[in-house]
Amino acid sequence: MRIRGEAVRSLRIVKILSLKYFLGTRGRNLLVITGVALGVALYISIKTANISIIRSFEKSLDSVAGKAELSVFGNELGFPEDIYPFLVNYEKIATAAPVIWGTGHLEGEEGDILFIQGVDLLIDPMVRQYSLVTMEESPEDILREILNPGNILLTEKFAHRYGLKKGDRASFVVDDRVWELVVAGLLQSTGSGAFMGGNLAVVDISFAQLLFNKAGVLDRIDLILEKGALPAIVKKELNDVLPSYVSVDFSERRGKSVGKLLASFQLNLEVLSLIALFVGMFLLYNAVSYSVITRREEIGILRAEGCSRLTILMVFLLETFLVSGLGSLLGIYLGIKFAGGAVSLMSSTISSLYLITRVEDIEVPARLLILGMGGGIGASLLSAIFPAINAAFYPPILAITKGSYEIEKSGQTKSFIVLAFILFLLAAGVIYLPTTSPFPGYISSLLVMLGMSSLMLPLLTFLQKPLSKLFSRFGACSRLGTDSFFSHRGRNSVAIAALAVAVAMVVSIVIMVESFRSTITVWLNQTLQTDIIVTMESRFQRGGTAKMSPDIAEKIKKLPQVLDVEPFRYINIEYEGHAAAYGVLDFSTIARHNTLPIKKGAAPFLKARENEGVVISEGFATIHNKNVGDTLLLPTFKGEVRFKIYGIYYDYAIQYGIILFDRDTFVRYWNDRFLSSLGIYVKEGKIEEARSEIMEIIKDKKGLVLFSNKDIKERALDVFDQTFRITYALQVIAVIIAILGIIGSLASSVMARKREIGILRSEGLTRFQMVELLVMESSLLGALGVAVGMVTGVILSALLIDVINYRSFGWTIQHTYPLVTILLSVLPIFAFTILAGIPPALKALSLNVSRVLRYE
Repeated sequence: MRIRGEAVRSLRIVKILSLKYFLGTRGRNLLVITGVALGVALYISIKTANISIIRSFEKSLDSVAGKAELSVFGNELGFPEDIYPFLVNYEKIATAAPVIWGTGHLEGEEGDILFIQGVDLLIDPMVRQYSLVTMEESPEDILREILNPGNILLTEKFAHRYGLKKGDRASFVVDDRVWELVVAGLLQSTGSGAFMGGNLAVVDISFAQLLFNKAGVLDRIDLILEKGALPAIVKKELNDVLPSYVSVDFSERRGKSVGKLLASFQLNLEVLSLIALFVGMFLLYNAVSYSVITRREEIGILRAEGCSRLTILMVFLLETFLVSGLGSLLGIYLGIKFAGGAVSLMSSTISSLYLITRVEDIEVPARLLILGMGGGIGASLLSAIFPAINAAFYPPILAITKGSYEIEKSGQTKSFIVLAFILFLLAAGVIYLPTTSPFPGYISSLLVMLGMSSLMLPLLTFLQKPLSKLFSRFGACSRLGTDSFFSHRGRNSVAIAALAVAVAMVVSIVIMVESFRSTITVWLNQTLQTDIIVTMESRFQRGGTAKMSPDIAEKIKKLPQVLDVEPFRYINIEYEGHAAAYGVLDFSTIARHNTLPIKKGAAPFLKARENEGVVISEGFATIHNKNVGDTLLLPTFKGEVRFKIYGIYYDYAIQYGIILFDRDTFVRYWNDRFLSSLGIYVKEGKIEEARSEIMEIIKDKKGLVLFSNKDIKERALDVFDQTFRITYALQVIAVIIAILGIIGSLASSVMARKREIGILRSEGLTRFQMVELLVMESSLLGALGVAVGMVTGVILSALLIDVINYRSFGWTIQHTYPLVTILLSVLPIFAFTILAGIPPALKALSLNVSRVLRYE
């Protein structure tokens, strides 16, 4: 009973003290709630965008997979249709539905890609659901009508977007040709019609083979098995007997492939979003530390009266729980609001870099809300636990002593130096773990930031004498401000650490982005030496499959102003479960103009041409651990063939890696002569003439666009800049949280120094001098936070470039340190930290001097 009574008494004390203090410090609580809310909101919005994008892909793929249990896949080139009869007659297969797949667009609407699926409409409804908008005719009548070449089914959503209705004729661009097609019917946006937000069209499979120049070729065969047949067993049996250029897998495999393709990109954004929450932990640590300082006498009296350490600990943790709970709730609300913008930014980036993305529904799983709530409260309690324990274990006599907190902190200088040394050693060791994962890079970055934070108190102790001596020359206010700043270095060190983390994030990303940009600029100047480039407009959106006829290259090559042409074909594939690509070039042309920078291998293109070998990109070599002299076992239309690697070259266009073939070799094994783009070398001074004549040749070829060398480089860099827009938004929010921390720290300083401020004001310190004194402190906070952040940012940039980026994407980036850009990025932060001293200064001016002195 005694123990129970003590527990009830302790809970009553906790409730009274915590709620009273919580309600009495609304301004400080608002800062902390805002900081926690922004950190949680950033994580929720990025995670929601990631989940929504992946779910959108999965739903789209499920809608076109229908009831299929297994699918036979090829790559973008497809596979010979003679596999189909074998599958139809296979005893364990009930239905085999062949599919042709490609992309096109309405004439004049190049940016809105339409996915065109060719199916056998007598078989396909057994696998996929087709719900027609109008039932004036039976589905069988409409499907029969679709069998006529030149007819197409559109979704209601796509048709309404462009004012089309049943019976209309419309011009569609497919590859480099225009087709006048009749809208035979409209599909509801359910079932297959839900694919990519309704950007799906259906045609008869025989007509699709004509549309996409795929005579005798299929892209996929979807399978429904006989009752009782086990998909896993049938999958193994078929993979054993079918040619190597196809693979049999579960239909949902494609959704997993998409997730794997986007994994590194999405992981990087999630980690960056957590930086804001990490910065917010410093803000809350400082707030709880301030609470401990201002209530130390109260703590001493309670402890002297017999209050337990557990009760004191619970007081501070309950206050933290209340503040962080409100902040997390607000963060969840803001995160859901921010998610739309995050989805928009990420979708446009993914469409440019990976594959076309169309997200219509933003999904926020309940578990994510729980995770956001738990993460916000958990991180806050973690940051509060140390000052709370410190308060609980204060000896009562020391708790009542003025300035004891700062005295105690000053005595911990050596401990913090040892801690920092250990953290830096761990950071250096972690990056050498035997793995290709980028996680050690993230862990090392976290350890560096923690090590840097641990050094803040020793740094302030070291700088106290020289800076006090320096600023004493600038008058009384400067001296008072400096002395006050260093006399509260225990609290100020935390605010500086928070700002330094935010600045380090900004600086490291600026260095990484500028290094990447300068590397790409050099690479573009070396690889894009052609004067004019002809390509398919849809190729600027990943996932577009458009191709041009090879006869265009022959016609352009005969022009008198043209010196040489450089044909290129790009094909999406999978290699060992990873996305990859084939690139097809004329190796003799590449060797002649020396346009691709070689990392390894001597005269690789000529050797690969002579010996039917390949050259691979650095990214492919890193992902698959391949080197010059190794071989790749690749499925061709002539069976599996081993291709020797003769060189590795630097490439920054394809994250997941590319295998380059000589054009003659590729045609021999895959019988594909089409082009994705064509580079053209022109005689000096003849560019405009050549441009006019090339435009005349391609005028009847729709979907083709012509770029100058300068245009294509600018477009490539525009895509690059777009990639980092969301990254800049993450940086801004982290900096805002850090500045809130500085305002909170200075406000805490004002409230903890009421007596000192009262004495200074009574001794004649003017209102302007009071503002000057506190702005001096905020300036010191800002200057030290920015300086330490810049140094830390340089270290983090090396981890970003050489560890995280390299292990995520396999790219070698040359380091660039753009001092002007860095200064332009951090000077506004420094300016805001100076301004952060104004609100606390106004608070100091509002104090009643006589009341403060009378109270003291």
